[in-house]
Amino acid sequence: MRRQKKTILRLGAIAYEFTHGVSLAGQRDACQCAGTGLVSRQFRETCKNATAINVASLGAARDDFETNAENWPPNVKAAHDKPSPTSAHLGLELLAVDKAGGTVEMAFNASDKLCNKWGGIQGGNVAAMLDDAMAFAIGLNLDWGQISPTLELKISMLAPARPGRLYAVGQVVRRGRSVGFVEGMLYDGEGQLLATGSSTANFVTLKKRDT
Repeated sequence: MRRQKKTILRLGAIAYEFTHGVSLAGQRDACQCAGTGLVSRQFRETCKNATAINVASLGAARDDFETNAENWPPNVKAAHDKPSPTSAHLGLELLAVDKAGGTVEMAFNASDKLCNKWGGIQGGNVAAMLDDAMAFAIGLNLDWGQISPTLELKISMLAPARPGRLYAVGQVVRRGRSVGFVEGMLYDGEGQLLATGSSTANFVTLKKRDT
């Protein structure tokens, strides 16, 4: 429970940035500041709830975020240009990347083929969307020839997801030599938070760059 609360707080900092158009820089990765009186009450409430963002900000050109696919890291660009069958099925569209910050922004053009018989997007597909967001985030700083298979994945469903254009943010929380820790959030077209996720990824080198 404490870990889940810290996840929501940290990702709430990202939501605050998108909603208010400001940069929280170091506070983003240390969202414990939200409970220390070092930031405004408005920020603390946003971190606590993290329920809505301005999705128009996602993919918009701004400091640190690169929207031109030609300037993305080679492995990320390759995955974007030739998506996996699963990513294509989910309707993935990468919007912007912040390589230094380990953050990606993407959209999913979710069709009714992803739905259960009650009209909501099936939970496994929601998990797959967040898995993609987190995988792209950790992929920003992989070495050439490396992949990052998921070792552990946790998803919290907060509201039903419906077909249409959905948005996701993935961010690296910590990167070690052999594993990385990533978090993500999924939003609907109105900016309402639908699900959060966290994952642990392992770094595996398939092929070393020729010298």
